[in-house]
Amino acid sequence: MEMDVIDWNHVLRLEGLQLCMEEVIQEVASSKNVRLECYANTSKTFLKEQPCDLPDNLKPESDNGGKVSFLEVHHADVVNTAWKYGGSQGSLRFVKRCLSHLPSFCLLDVYGNPISWMMMDQFCTIRNVYTLQKERGKGHSKHLIALFTHTLHHLGYPIYCHTDEGNIAAEKLFQSLKFTDIPFSPLWLRSIPLAKEK
Repeated sequence: MEMDVIDWNHVLRLEGLQLCMEEVIQEVASSKNVRLECYANTSKTFLKEQPCDLPDNLKPESDNGGKVSFLEVHHADVVNTAWKYGGSQGSLRFVKRCLSHLPSFCLLDVYGNPISWMMMDQFCTIRNVYTLQKERGKGHSKHLIALFTHTLHHLGYPIYCHTDEGNIAAEKLFQSLKFTDIPFSPLWLRSIPLAKEK
């Protein structure tokens, strides 16, 4: 591992690392006088190797005249408010960055408001799959996931997602679209220079 790539004098987070990297990172951190905190990742990972088994014509059962579009930065407040891990200024900045630089899809109602959406995060993971409560059970998420999957495949992105462990509805949704549950538990670390703790 290149020793001078990371500035260990600042508190930082290392996210999504393979578990086999923990020992090496611990050794480097120790040599830099840094304490590492490990966080358990409780998400499940689902992978879609080929989108060809997804139908192109999955249509939501909707009577609202919805239109498929992209999430725009001005939708960030809605996404941030609905997101389980959202609600803060930090999460709002994160959502805005993702919407500014990465693919997303949404279904808009006749007034142009998102009623169902998904976006990609910094790991190129399908993230924040959400449908407003009153619009659930109409196939919106399934429709958007199929479209998003075909689009991501065409753009050359890997097609995978994380669901919170225990989110049975999300697990069933991705399994119904023939995503495969894969054993992957990424490592999340926070480094704290010992000098900053004094």
